[in-house]
Amino acid sequence: MQFTDSTLQIIIVVAVVVIFLTVVRRLRGAVGQGQVIYPYASRPMLTPAEVAFLKFVQQAAGGDVQVFPKVWLPSLIGVRPGFPAEPGAAADERLQGRHVDFVLYREGKVIGVLELDDPTRGSEQRRSRDVFLDNALNAAGITVVHVAAEEPLSLDAVLPALATLGVK
Repeated sequence: MQFTDSTLQIIIVVAVVVIFLTVVRRLRGAVGQGQVIYPYASRPMLTPAEVAFLKFVQQAAGGDVQVFPKVWLPSLIGVRPGFPAEPGAAADERLQGRHVDFVLYREGKVIGVLELDDPTRGSEQRRSRDVFLDNALNAAGITVVHVAAEEPLSLDAVLPALATLGVK
């Protein structure tokens, strides 16, 4: 059997389409078989520096203060009631996908936020993020304290930050 150029091109196109559809189907899950592929793996929630910092904050803050790491910003603040709808929606959108490093909490109230400033905070994008977070949280009445992530982290680095928030 001899193929013409156009027939060969059609066969190649069909083969590519079949391969493409097979790959898409596997990525989405096998339809009709009830199988869905979840391409996820666990990863550390905190960096080693954040783990060390969290331990020092918990130790220094005492038992009546709870410390929550990586809190989603919209869990802490939202657009004021009565704010106009269109700019309010835009303001709310700016909160999405952002988190703060550590929230200190006592007796049902947020005491303040601690931000661990590691070397990535030197970039323009990170500085802009920090300015936004600081201004948004301060507007909502939440104090933000930045702590330099100097190596090695120590209890002495944590105490002034806690004092600023009125802890101990």
